[in-house]
Amino acid sequence: MAANIRVAVLGPVELVAGHRRTGLPRSRLRAVLGLLAFTPGRVVSVERLVDGLYGEQPPAEAVRTLHTYISHLRRRLREAGLPGVLETRAPGYRLALVPGEVDAAVFESEVLLGRGLLAEEVSDRAAGVLAGALELWRGDVLADCQVHGWAHGEMERLREMRLSATEDVLTARLRLGLHRAAAEQLEHLVVEHPLREHLWELLMIAHALSGRQGDALATFQRARRVLDDELGVEPGPALRAIEANVLRRRLAAEDLLPPGGAPVVRQVTAAPAVPAGGRTGVPAPITRLVGRAADLAELRPLVEGHRLVTLTGMGGVGKTRLAMAVALSMEATLDAAVDAGFDGVHFVELARVEDPELVAPAIADLLGVHAAGGHSTLRALAEHLGARRVLLVLDNCEHLADACAAVVHELLTSCPSVHILATSRETLRVGGELVWRVPPLGAPPSAELFLERAGLGPAARLDDDQRAALSLICADLDGLPLALELAAARARVLTLPQIAERLHDHFTLLTGGPRTSPPQHRTMRAVIDWSHALLDAGERELLGALSVFPGGCDLSAAAAVSAEPDVLDLLGRLVDKSLLTVEPTPAGARYRMSQTIRQFAAGELTPQRRDLIARRHAEHYLAFAEKAEGELRGPGLGAALDRIAAEHDNLRAACTYGAADEVALRIAGAVWRYCHLRGHYSEGRHWLETALRHAGAAPEPYVAKALGGAATLTAYECDYAPATGYAERALAACRRLGDAAGVARALSMLGEIARETGDFDRALRTHEQARQEYRTAGDAWGEAFQVELLALASWLAGRFTEARAWAREAHDEFVRLGDKERIGWTLLDLAACDLYDGDPAHARDLLLEALALFEDVGFPEGLGWADNLLALADLADLTGAGSSGADLGAAARRLGRALDVQHRLGDLCRSSSVVEAIARTLHLDGSHAAAAELLGGAAAIRETISAPVPPCETADLAALETGLRTALGADAYQARHTTGRRRTIARTVATALSATEEAAT
Repeated sequence: MAANIRVAVLGPVELVAGHRRTGLPRSRLRAVLGLLAFTPGRVVSVERLVDGLYGEQPPAEAVRTLHTYISHLRRRLREAGLPGVLETRAPGYRLALVPGEVDAAVFESEVLLGRGLLAEEVSDRAAGVLAGALELWRGDVLADCQVHGWAHGEMERLREMRLSATEDVLTARLRLGLHRAAAEQLEHLVVEHPLREHLWELLMIAHALSGRQGDALATFQRARRVLDDELGVEPGPALRAIEANVLRRRLAAEDLLPPGGAPVVRQVTAAPAVPAGGRTGVPAPITRLVGRAADLAELRPLVEGHRLVTLTGMGGVGKTRLAMAVALSMEATLDAAVDAGFDGVHFVELARVEDPELVAPAIADLLGVHAAGGHSTLRALAEHLGARRVLLVLDNCEHLADACAAVVHELLTSCPSVHILATSRETLRVGGELVWRVPPLGAPPSAELFLERAGLGPAARLDDDQRAALSLICADLDGLPLALELAAARARVLTLPQIAERLHDHFTLLTGGPRTSPPQHRTMRAVIDWSHALLDAGERELLGALSVFPGGCDLSAAAAVSAEPDVLDLLGRLVDKSLLTVEPTPAGARYRMSQTIRQFAAGELTPQRRDLIARRHAEHYLAFAEKAEGELRGPGLGAALDRIAAEHDNLRAACTYGAADEVALRIAGAVWRYCHLRGHYSEGRHWLETALRHAGAAPEPYVAKALGGAATLTAYECDYAPATGYAERALAACRRLGDAAGVARALSMLGEIARETGDFDRALRTHEQARQEYRTAGDAWGEAFQVELLALASWLAGRFTEARAWAREAHDEFVRLGDKERIGWTLLDLAACDLYDGDPAHARDLLLEALALFEDVGFPEGLGWADNLLALADLADLTGAGSSGADLGAAARRLGRALDVQHRLGDLCRSSSVVEAIARTLHLDGSHAAAAELLGGAAAIRETISAPVPPCETADLAALETGLRTALGADAYQARHTTGRRRTIARTVATALSATEEAAT
């Protein structure tokens, strides 16, 4: 093979052998070489190469064309004197190169070296090494060829590493005193990457260290404007800290630059040592066991009290690590005079044993037992163990389940004091077996494990974006320790948000396990492959079919998508093999698979099979949704909402699959009321609007129903113009169809829009019309609904006598109908009348009753309204004569909860009222300037959505404004109010929420 080979991908793709540059005239040949060069020395599968060349929709002849490209590329390599570089290795191809022969790998290695030097404060060498690494770039990654799929992620990773290396080399130069040169380069970089805060930080530092404090402070203001305009966020803590140092004239390098001695990769706490004198062969752990203290405490007495305990669970959940911990804890008592202890603890690793006949010999070899006199190894083993009290740990039994079961049965029946702890993805099914399923880690230990393995220190050191990304990583990886550790390994070259962004492809992200691990534990794909290979055809078919369920499924749903006749038996077998979990629910058993297994199983389906299963899935959930729709009123409302909520993810998937036909239209039209009651305004609206865009020639009744739902959810997001359009289209369609109930629903929504935009007379007239239409349709619930809306519009308009009469009438009817959600609304209406009529004590009693009903149903909007009015009752007590013991902190807590709910729902109209109420609490607490700013922010929100202050609230608001003018002075009040008006909605809400937290304490 020729010497001095180099494949370059950091720019146009190049192949250099010796001093000769070999041209690759075709873009696809360069792309194939580049894709292989991303992982030199490692096999890239045919499937992965096709994805990298064509993306999600490869042509039918893609594999054949790939083989042609490989043939042409081999010929070019032979001509360059490199005949053996491109190898065929199942399941694909590999470049037989070492990382030092590919510029991208050299770049990564040099960057890591440079960062290590930077951490050790060897700034001159760090600057040189990092600058040399950056000089390897001759343009963008794979600049002269087009790639797709996973390759985009790899390219983005390298681009990010290039930019972060640029930041590192500039940090080194700042430490070396090259402040002005660094500032000049950074001025260009912040223009190219305006949302990257670390570049702004370095630019501020460069100006400050150059003695230009004014430029440093001006840079902070530029960064603040960019971040506010583009993202609606304030500068992060690091930028603010630098600003504070500059303002205090703390301008030394040690004040502004991060400490150079901070290690790039922190040391992991050492694991406890194996006890002295241990005689067992239990592997000594290299890392600390995280999040398993309670499991360990529960397992130890079980192992002592039962002859056979089998730890089961999916691959990567931590069975082996937990078994090792149990064994080590038992080993610690070997030399102690403990009656319950064992005479010996022996750990048998079976992962690398492939022949079932070798299970007994593997145990015998560990114990130094040899068969003699024609006896079998198993017989010799049983005689050796005899009556001794011994714990055998048999690790990784699943691929040898039958053989392990036979050996275990023989040892347990022949050796009365032997105890066995087995780990297996499948139960052994031996008499007396106690099966203990190893659970995934919960959220806090998942985060702790990830951070420890990544060397990132405690979570308290993370900023908000990093914490959000960490939560997403832990949730998406299902608390699987192996997946978390593999993802943590990526933290060497990716930020936490970048890792979170790559979670859509677990099998690309979760690679690179320790070389010393068994092959089936080095990548998540290998982990699942190991289990999948042990399934029979029926189990594989069902596992693939179940991958269509993002939210798990019940037995009926599993049967609906599978072609297998005995689904229940197959489900049980998949549960036994740890590929499914069973979750008991009030509605019956629910079957779930982890996101990692689901991705794998889906990837095993052919496109035709995937389409067939998805069609069955969509049709099943269409039937489910239309049946559930009829249960969204009356006494069964809460249970119906819970059933639909359990299928939320599946309904989303069905809507996505059925978007091109009427299936999605019918599903979205059936469940929009669920989306309203459970607070999914935005997503429900998206389902409906997407389905309506693809409605085509769908039957008009389905279109009309979807339009009515879209009008409702759009209006509740305070987007009144399109909501009006939807409602008017629904009204016209229902009139053509002669659908009186549909006409009533459309009129009802038009009435609600009129109320929210301040036209109360029109709202009351429209609700009266809707009431008559419901009466014509014979819909008692609908008629009572309009009476309650008449009450709501009346008290918001300040007409409390009329409102009280309407609310009582609606209350009596909904009590008869047994609808808790609507009973709660009528109680809230009556409470509002009492509150604004000066009886906060009676209002509080009614509101607490309404709150309990809303909690029972699970209705977030109602909870937000109830908390809002309860807080107003507290404030009324505080400002009136004869306090009832209310306190400002309690009112602030309620208002904080109310604002959080309404803002998350997207109800800006109610959010503005809550912000105004929070301003009242600040005024009462003496924070007059902050209160004036919040009033300005609330006014801006109302102006944005064209929603005036309801008449019932105008007196309190006017009194608050007068009080603030008196406290601050007219000019100061107006200046603060104007400051608040200039804030974004997000910033106003965040400021108000922060204020409630402070007031509550």
